[in-house]
Amino acid sequence: MSTDRILIHASIASTFLSALKEALAKPSDAPPPHLVTASSKSRVENLISSSVSSGSHILNGALPAPDLNSESESGDKSIDITPTILTDVTESMPVWQEEAFAPLAACMIVNSDEEAIEIANRGGYGLSAAVFTEDLRKGLRIAKRLESG
Repeated sequence: MSTDRILIHASIASTFLSALKEALAKPSDAPPPHLVTASSKSRVENLISSSVSSGSHILNGALPAPDLNSESESGDKSIDITPTILTDVTESMPVWQEEAFAPLAACMIVNSDEEAIEIANRGGYGLSAAVFTEDLRKGLRIAKRLESG
């Protein structure tokens, strides 16, 4: 399972996003992830581009190159994709409404636990869900209200 959507409480958003950006900036020897086909790469790049043009921002990754059919050094069409994290995402953006099946995550800031639960449960998909909190009882209360699986 992978995380496509991240709801962040406004009270920790700045700290969380800074820590995430710092962690992602650390050098890695891992090669970039591959998608299954060039058409799936094009679909994911369109999700990224449409979200950015609608007001989201890239925390990690880059805007797709204009030439979506770029070739690798070996001459093959590249299906590598840079892991991308988008911030300032809204529910109306396709990246929030569609499963990416790619190394792409969308972040939305919420002002309350109730708002987070409502948004999470409005989504059209969700095979898994997780709650991260320092308050175990509160986390369990929230988790029991999430419609997932």
